Amino acid sequence: MLKVIVITILQCVALLAAVPSLCHSQAKQSFVVETAGGYGDDALAMLSLGYGKRWNDSFSYRISTHWLHSDLQSTVKGALGGDARVLYTLDFLSIIPSVFIGIGGGYDFSGKASYVILQYGIQADYMQSRRFHWGLSLGGLVVSGASEDEQGDPVMKTGWYVGLRLKWIIGEEW
Repeated sequence: MLKVIVITILQCVALLAAVPSLCHSQAKQSFVVETAGGYGDDALAMLSLGYGKRWNDSFSYRISTHWLHSDLQSTVKGALGGDARVLYTLDFLSIIPSVFIGIGGGYDFSGKASYVILQYGIQADYMQSRRFHWGLSLGGLVVSGASEDEQGDPVMKTGWYVGLRLKWIIGEEW
């Protein structure tokens, strides 16, 4: 549990540390708001706020904090967490497809348990302008540690989600 809390705090610090350099030339930095809903072992909803930066024309990363919620008894009721994603993007049209994989963790306040999350999927953004994109995600996730079986061992839950994303680009693009 302590490791998950430390990882989440470090991700938040990294997000805040990036704020002073937002206008750096050629940075291609972005802020992302994403909401998602889906179903797997249990129904879920997620709200995510993130910061991203492009390493080159194809690869980028995104760190974000999220709130994960599920209605069913056997899983996360409401949990604060964080994750880091690596994205591979084909950025040459108005519609920008990419694939991602991410890992993170958090703490379930209702069940008093920490969890680890693995996310993967595809997404596509529509470039409304050079400064604003919106898009959809189709992803899967694996959550471990948020619930237990009859013997008290952590249970791994899987699911999928569809997300709607708004993305603001900061800094020079070309």
